[in-house]
Amino acid sequence: MPQIFPENFIVFDCETTGLDPMLGDRIIEVGVQKVSRGKIVEEFSSFVLHDRPIPAEAAAIHGITDDLLRAEGRPAAEVFPVLALMFEDWPIVGHNVSFDLGFLNHHLKVLALPMVANTCFDTIGLAKQYLPPLSSYRLANVARFLEVPQPEAHRALADVNVTRQIFMALVKRAGLKK
Repeated sequence: MPQIFPENFIVFDCETTGLDPMLGDRIIEVGVQKVSRGKIVEEFSSFVLHDRPIPAEAAAIHGITDDLLRAEGRPAAEVFPVLALMFEDWPIVGHNVSFDLGFLNHHLKVLALPMVANTCFDTIGLAKQYLPPLSSYRLANVARFLEVPQPEAHRALADVNVTRQIFMALVKRAGLKK
């Protein structure tokens, strides 16, 4: 049975200080796009202040430093309620979306906000389903295969842009686009 893809969806990505929110790792940047019938209708991105130094290994990946967060970051209590409102009941698209939602839901729980339980579409799983085997299904590899430009990697809104284009290309490739 063919998979049905939504016309309206949210693309979400975050950058973090590490791999596990239960060990104290935090979201330090978020990016979101609301997409309706192929057009971006709303966009949000923000750095998120937190109380722990960014490990050097994490900063080397995404280039986000403690100084940048202090200069441009907003408190979590300002950022996460905005996200919670944006998500509504729209399906969520992400690359390894369970990782990002795990972090988001951890932060929402800490702030006593409702957790996100929306339907999700993971572009990794879709790429495995609709593309020939790749050596890796990292965002950069899938983007390269689909000829989606990736001018900047490991920054939330830039990765959201790439993920949106990958999702739309995979939907088209699956033959399920109108």
